Amino acid sequence: MWGSRPPPTAVNMLHSRVKHLRRLLEPQRRRFAGSEILPAVGDGYALGLPADRVDLSSFRDLADAAAVAHGERNPRQAADLLGRALRLWQGPPLADLPLLAGHPKVVALIEQHRTVVARYGESLIEAGDPAAAVPVLEQAVAAHPLDETTCALLVRACHAAGRRGQAFAVYHETRRRLAEQLGVDPAPQLAAAHEALLQDDGRSNAALKTAVPTAPRPSPAQLPADLAAFTGRTDSLRQLDDLLPGDTAVASVGAVSGAAGVGKTTLVVHWAHRVQDRFPDGQLYVNLHGFAPGAAATSPEEALRGFLDALRVPATQIPRDLPAQAALYRSLLAGKRMLVVLDNARDAEQVRPLLPGAPGCLVVVTSRNRLASLVAVEGARPLPLDLLTVGEARQFLTRRLGRRRIDGEPEAVDAIISACARLPLALAVVAARAATHPHFSLTALAGQLRGPAGGLDALAGEDAVTDVRTVFSWSYDALSQDARRLLRLLGAHPGPEIATAAAASLAGAPVESVRPLLTELTRLSLVNEPVPGRYSFHDLLRAYAVELAHAHDAQPERHDAQRRMFDHYLHTSHDATALLYPHPARVTPAPAHPGVTIEPLNDRPQALAWVTTELPVLLNTVTAAADAGFTTYCWQLVVTLAEYLEGWARWHDWADAVSTALRAAREHADLVGQANAHWCLANARFFLGSQHDADTHVERALELFTQLDDQAGLARTHHSASALTCDPQTALRHARQALTLYRAAGNRSGQAHALNNACQAQLFIGAHDEALRHGEQALTIFQETGNTNSEAYTWDTLGTLHQVRGDHQQAITCFHNALALLRDIGERVVEAGVLCRLGALHVGLDNLAAARDAWHRALSIYDKLGPPDAASGLRARLDGLDQSPASR
Repeated sequence: MWGSRPPPTAVNMLHSRVKHLRRLLEPQRRRFAGSEILPAVGDGYALGLPADRVDLSSFRDLADAAAVAHGERNPRQAADLLGRALRLWQGPPLADLPLLAGHPKVVALIEQHRTVVARYGESLIEAGDPAAAVPVLEQAVAAHPLDETTCALLVRACHAAGRRGQAFAVYHETRRRLAEQLGVDPAPQLAAAHEALLQDDGRSNAALKTAVPTAPRPSPAQLPADLAAFTGRTDSLRQLDDLLPGDTAVASVGAVSGAAGVGKTTLVVHWAHRVQDRFPDGQLYVNLHGFAPGAAATSPEEALRGFLDALRVPATQIPRDLPAQAALYRSLLAGKRMLVVLDNARDAEQVRPLLPGAPGCLVVVTSRNRLASLVAVEGARPLPLDLLTVGEARQFLTRRLGRRRIDGEPEAVDAIISACARLPLALAVVAARAATHPHFSLTALAGQLRGPAGGLDALAGEDAVTDVRTVFSWSYDALSQDARRLLRLLGAHPGPEIATAAAASLAGAPVESVRPLLTELTRLSLVNEPVPGRYSFHDLLRAYAVELAHAHDAQPERHDAQRRMFDHYLHTSHDATALLYPHPARVTPAPAHPGVTIEPLNDRPQALAWVTTELPVLLNTVTAAADAGFTTYCWQLVVTLAEYLEGWARWHDWADAVSTALRAAREHADLVGQANAHWCLANARFFLGSQHDADTHVERALELFTQLDDQAGLARTHHSASALTCDPQTALRHARQALTLYRAAGNRSGQAHALNNACQAQLFIGAHDEALRHGEQALTIFQETGNTNSEAYTWDTLGTLHQVRGDHQQAITCFHNALALLRDIGERVVEAGVLCRLGALHVGLDNLAAARDAWHRALSIYDKLGPPDAASGLRARLDGLDQSPASR
């Protein structure tokens, strides 16, 4: 109300005006009663008028109804409806608020009013009442003397009403203004009205009511046939519905983008048929061949000539140059409700001349290009189209092959959907093969997709349009040479997503030069960017990229690219774990090769965020390294991630990854890799509840590290053995051996770990004084070295020790110290264990409320992270606590 500088009393003034409005809107409302029409909502007000009491809503409804009547060739009804709409208009919108005169909503309202006035005048002319149209159009021309559409209608109305002199005067005055103020000649619409005047001999005004042929002209209906078996895409159809013309001063534009074969054209054509009755003036369609074999893309001039022909413009009257064609096209669509589908566009420059300029029209563009320029400049609404969901893919096959056949072989259907990567084109090719060979089982077809000649070979259609490989190639051919190379190299990435730094490592190039290439791939929908800076593509495109790499890139180049990728993940993981777990690294990777970009990590939160985000990629990288023969990268990456996987209870993932590393190390006779994998697997199997397997892997790791004379490996394995065994005497023996080895190596962090394990073993043996001495020594070292994780574990051990010694208050303090650190570092499962012990201590002290609180907090963690038996056991303890006499 006051712009950017409200007066000091603005709030009080606003309240006063709201009270005044309420009195005007609800004169019968009792004092102090709540307002139904203008209630207070939060720190503001909401206007709760029903739509039928809002003039603007009624105005739009009447205009829409008139458009329907016009489409049904009933100009009299259209004129009556438009007249009623205009009578609701009481002057310029918000005329008493000059600050809002340039607001887009106000401009849009004024433009809607101009459009309705023009349609009203045209309807009166077509209804045979041009004399009634003249004063309406005279007033409109006086307000907007350079509006050629309205001026042309006034010339037509005067002509049809027998006022030829006035018609000529309007034309010449408009022509003069255009020349003097804009330096242009009259547009075709105004020129055509003048030409009709010149050709009229004046003998039959009745024949001149419209100055156009009296035979009805069919509206263009150029949409391709709809697909009878269309399925799914509910969200996308809803987004397209949101594009339907509403409160806007310009034509709406939607840009549907997506990968080759994802079903953009099918979706838009199906939707266009659903809503075609909303566009009574017709539907225009053109295939712009932006991505097609052999032929060049359709030029804007060629597309416009086709549209002007569909709009019944004689060939001799179609201008030769593009600007004049576009101007005529926009003039003809002004005041119309028309749907324009621009299919398979190459870029925004191809599309811009084909956009109408007036409200009421809707343009939907499909393209593999994201058309970011069209979104930024013309305000097009982006509608990215992704792969089908699994459910939609199943429905897709069901519509084409019948429910009996789909339900009869559910596992084969799942395999087909997976092999086709949920890409509609691929599914359509397989469905066509199944439909034309009804005696083929779906299991056999799924086997073909998985077989040695499967994949893209099994998805070759009968022509280029249905050959998945060929369709992909049209996008690939549109790329720059550097972007083509990057796409080929991306095929070596294991997925599911790749960050910019990893892509730069694959390419062996700086991030600054790779980022524009990723943008190029994204723009053509060859990769997706689900979140900023992370990219993905589906399995069929990955297979296509691998195929291209083998065809275009020499084996040494592909090998070097993979090695750079493994370097990136190993070295960044190494840096991240150094921040998360500050003790001497268990693995020291060889220096990274040239061209590798290591993700810069500056602090612990960054390190934790990186590992958490990249973990699915890192686990896939372990398998990819094993498959590609990069054994050292494989086991070193697993060992580097061990503490994270343990602390975040990813024990199954950990065991699977270590098993892969162990298998690869055995295949390549890598004893160092085998020893480290056995050590790692011992820990993973212990956490999964397999004590026997853990003991077996410990023994094998000790044998191999002894054979290799690897003192650090032996120390680490003795340390793990002391933590994993159930026998406290054995645990103490292993802890002392680890302590001796760590002291010989000068590894203070290792010494502290061994001292803490010795403390735990002595606690169970009953040597409490010795346990306390070792535990406090470990705590001091961990605090000096900044090892927060291990400090937390040691506080936990000391808590249990003080509890056993009978110093309960000191025990509670130790447990709370451990919990504070564990919450900070995110060690949730360990935190749950400490809470369980704290709860048990409170039970022994008859402090049942504190015990219940601690156990409930632990249970919430176990329910989320496991293990399941811990949750069920704790739940039973809580039930017992609730039933105890002291709790009643």
